[in-house]
Amino acid sequence: MLPEPHRLHRRSALEQNLQDVMWEKVGPFRTADQLQQALDGIRKIHNTASAVRPPEAFNLDLQDRLELRAMLITAEAVVRAAIGRTESRGAHPRLDYPDSNSGLARSQVIEMEDDALLVRWHNQGRL
Repeated sequence: MLPEPHRLHRRSALEQNLQDVMWEKVGPFRTADQLQQALDGIRKIHNTASAVRPPEAFNLDLQDRLELRAMLITAEAVVRAAIGRTESRGAHPRLDYPDSNSGLARSQVIEMEDDALLVRWHNQGRL
């Protein structure tokens, strides 16, 4: 059975919006302003997606909603980590921070608690 056209359009439109935000604002070359715009866009998409309530019975609408939620959480985690790293490192240079900073040679840990993403730094030893 094919999905109803309005359901397919709504889901694909939200996913396309998310892909556009990530492509335009969180590409390999980014700035703090672009990252903040991306975070704002992700939150807007998340709020729109959260307002859509599928029926109680199991159906593909619920599965689609959960997949979109996972995509939004992942996108927000990427953006928040990029905002926190105010330097250029590896394959993701920042246009507004073109140099590396040895003081930031550490890892970020992102975890969820009560539906919120928490970001913290972890100083790691040499491997």
